[in-house]
Amino acid sequence: MAKNKSPEIISYVAFLRAINVSGSKVIKMTDLKEMFESAGMTKVKTYIQSGNVRFESSVPDGQKLKRKLEDHLESKLGYRVTVIIRTLAELVAAVALDVFKQYLNDPEIKLYVCYMEEKPKEPLQIPLVAEKEGLHFIKMINEDVYVLSGKVGDHYGFPNPYIEKKCKVLSTSRNWKTICKIVGDK
Repeated sequence: MAKNKSPEIISYVAFLRAINVSGSKVIKMTDLKEMFESAGMTKVKTYIQSGNVRFESSVPDGQKLKRKLEDHLESKLGYRVTVIIRTLAELVAAVALDVFKQYLNDPEIKLYVCYMEEKPKEPLQIPLVAEKEGLHFIKMINEDVYVLSGKVGDHYGFPNPYIEKKCKVLSTSRNWKTICKIVGDK
């Protein structure tokens, strides 16, 4: 008689879109951690206040997991939050690519990755410069876009609105330092 195999445990990172922005859709990270745990996720850890959650799950399908988390969060919060999922292995591979290597020590730019919810309906032609927004899109891998952000007046350009308008798909942007911290945390 064959033994039942226990399901494979996968490490994931969830990026919540548009929470804790300008006092809107405020979620405490301790509450977010509890919500993920009550949805059946294990080894849950949050990073900074922008809704970054590293966790483990036996759900092998990222899209099913996304829907499960969005439904669960909506039942707890009373409003829908877009959750964009990547495996930790995908983020480790992205960090290993070292896309931003030549820009890491430039104090005049910020480094971002835009995580799109799905394949863009209007693909970007990379490299792409959006001068008005202070953005230089340098690489796109699957649904992830690597962006250099320069100053526009007294602030740095933020890539998310541009990506959503140009690609016609929801996305969320994260600072490269945050991604490196999530990947490097044991």
